[in-house]
Amino acid sequence: MVNPIGTPSIRHPHYNLGNIFNEAMRELDIRGNCFYPCCMTQSLEDYLEMVSFLSDEGEVRVTDIASRLGVSKPSVLTALRTLAGQGLLEHERYRTVNLTKKGSIQAAEIRERHDFLTSFLQEIVGVSPAIAEKDACKMEHLLSEETLKKMRSLVKAKKKA
Repeated sequence: MVNPIGTPSIRHPHYNLGNIFNEAMRELDIRGNCFYPCCMTQSLEDYLEMVSFLSDEGEVRVTDIASRLGVSKPSVLTALRTLAGQGLLEHERYRTVNLTKKGSIQAAEIRERHDFLTSFLQEIVGVSPAIAEKDACKMEHLLSEETLKKMRSLVKAKKKA
């Protein structure tokens, strides 16, 4: 559809600002997290990490994940669908959640980063265990591999001294 002055109208199916905006919002949220199923957001990493923690204790159910993370069951189901789509876990409705081999490897990496940061904050920085745990949970998603490598080197150097 062309408006009277000959330029495409906003209602034109090929020039719809709503569609352009929706496409952009599908790619990024305000914090810069990617919405494509191939991406691991902070939230998805938290879900994967929680599935790993809970699987250490036994069977993992949607209710357990929701309870531990303080989120709704529909939120958990949405995250599980995305993680299953990435091949990180298996879940059928009304059944338990199980990590795949790929999911176990990725969850182990996330947990190792979390554990390292928690001990770094306690032992090197000197913060309390509660604060170290809380801060490590936030930092584990944000720090680059280069920064983590330097932090690990710092810990090794301190242990040698």
